[in-house]
Parts: sequence; structure tokens; C-alpha cells
Amino acid sequence: MGRALDNAMLNVGMKDVAREGLSELGFRLEDVITQEKDAALGNGGLGRLAACFLDSLASLDYPAWGYGLRYKYGIFKQELVNGYQVEVPDYWLDFNPWEFPRHDITVDIQFYGQVNQYQDGEKTRMVWENGEIVDAVAFDCPSKSKSC
Repeated sequence: MGRALDNAMLNVGMKDVAREGLSELGFRLEDVITQEKDAALGNGGLGRLAACFLDSLASLDYPAWGYGLRYKYGIFKQELVNGYQVEVPDYWLDFNPWEFPRHDITVDIQFYGQVNQYQDGEKTRMVWENGEIVDAVAFDCPSKSKSC
């Protein structure tokens, strides 16, 4: 999805204003933008398609909700350790000022187990059993996008 600050300034048409204001204070906009960690989520495949879909909804002023997984780590960073390339976690959530926890909204997420089929009169019922339930907490990440 990229860096939210850069995208937000572009979407509300304030990037030039921010550049000018920061310049007056002796800063470069590009240096400020790079301080935000890139979530590195949704940069390809279906994740990117979903991001474009949400951007399109917002640019057409359709009220909509987007749901996604809040991964602890984004794409792994590549580093050289003792001459070898290794993958290390990308701690993009250490500081993310753009998301707000919604402890009042939780969803049961089911892992493992299996789906068993039962006959209930003339109806066939499918029931998930013997799994683990994790209580997922919702996070809001407000955005108003203008383009994909």
C-alpha cells in the first residue's frame, strides 16, 4: 500500500503546500516522507487489486469499508550477514500513526479444525469443528483517496 503520508497529501491536493511549508522551515518534503515506514502490504497481486478497488470507491465518493489482515510483519527485508543474504522481519508496525485500534469491534477468526457435514432433515449442514478461535481486534486506517 505504500506510505500513507505521501498518498494522503497527494489525494487532498496539499503536497505542494506541504513542500513549500517544510522548505520555509529548512526541511525537504522527501526527507520527511521517508521517515514513515512502508507497510509493504498489497504491492502485488490481489492485495494491490484490492487497494485499487478501495481507492476507486473513495475517488467516486462511495461510502465503503475495506477489510484486510493486519500482518505483524510486511515484506521481509533483505540484509547481508557474514556475506550471506538473509531475510529479516520488517517491523513496520513499531510506529504507525495512521491506524487506530477499535477494541470495541472484535471478530472471531477460526484456525485449524475441519468442516463436517451433517444431515438436518432434508437440509445438509456444514459445521466447522475442533479448531482454534482467535479474537481479532479491528483497526481503523482512515483514508480519502483520489486515484489508484
